[in-house]
Amino acid sequence: MRWWPLTRPEVERLAREHVEAHGLPWTEPVRISRGPLGGWSVVTNAGKRGGNIFMQVTRRGRVKGGTAVAPH
Repeated sequence: MRWWPLTRPEVERLAREHVEAHGLPWTEPVRISRGPLGGWSVVTNAGKRGGNIFMQVTRRGRVKGGTAVAPH
């Protein structure tokens, strides 16, 4: 495990790999925002209702959530 913070491109790569591993669509635009404790929040199909995938990426690179698409 690493202890230094992840960069935005690393977070996007980890999130995309996680979503694709679950056989879900990676739909642009994607919103990535920094959390207060060093983690990240990722939302696919951002700004649109339904078809979104929500997940958290911890500062150590662990992805939580992102296993289902929000219904339309």
